[in-house]
Amino acid sequence: MSDWGISAGFQNSSAVGSDTATTDGVTVSNPGASLNTKGSWTELVASSGIHAHGIVLSMYISGNTAVKGLVDIGVGGSGSEVVIIPNYPVQRISSNSASSGANFFPVTIPVGSRISARYQHSANQMTVDCGIQLFGAPFNSVWSGTRCATYGPNTGTSKGIAVAAAASANTKGSWFEITASTEFASQYLVLSTLNDGTSSSAHLLDLAVGSSGSEQIIIPDLLLYNVAGSLMSNARVCIPFALPAGVRLAARIQSNNANAVLSTSVTVVGS
Repeated sequence: MSDWGISAGFQNSSAVGSDTATTDGVTVSNPGASLNTKGSWTELVASSGIHAHGIVLSMYISGNTAVKGLVDIGVGGSGSEVVIIPNYPVQRISSNSASSGANFFPVTIPVGSRISARYQHSANQMTVDCGIQLFGAPFNSVWSGTRCATYGPNTGTSKGIAVAAAASANTKGSWFEITASTEFASQYLVLSTLNDGTSSSAHLLDLAVGSSGSEQIIIPDLLLYNVAGSLMSNARVCIPFALPAGVRLAARIQSNNANAVLSTSVTVVGS
């Protein structure tokens, strides 16, 4: 018999939104002709089967047009949804497949919850398919918050903060503010980057806290690589990193291709 051990890991899971008949997720209603405007809530599950201490969110944009989007995940009855993950970014590059990947958020969702999603985008007739895995029943204490704050999204363009590289290759660019003040103390950062560049290039990204001109780097030289016409690789990561409330977040990049542009959105999970 296998020895599971007594650990702080999760011990069970449940899928939400997975459609085995079509091998897909739930298609979230698109906002139609209203660009950069949230559409209606689409139910992913009427009643969750387990008490979750963490979730994995997977998303995929259908269609063949270059598009960026922001997705809200909410819990609660129809018409009374409470957003627990706001404005998480997703992208599609032309006819190439695009996905946000499988992204972990240490957030609590009580058993029996109705879970829904809604979506806004920068191009017409695009839909996003969502699937969620719920993780629960840890043997020991597993930290999880009750909500998320997303720093950097621009709901007017359905993307994140554009962080520009320097005019000279292999040189750090200026700092770009992600948020002037974090909303609450957090234990995790979910760092997401979307590709705004049109040419192949490598990037090193710094994330920092502190006032303008006095930035202190907390995550140095995160390596990202962009292939023209495709997504930035390794661009979404959940990091157990304590961050206090009320601090300024900023980012900068360097590139081996001068004037490359990277659109960055930082998600902070905590309570």
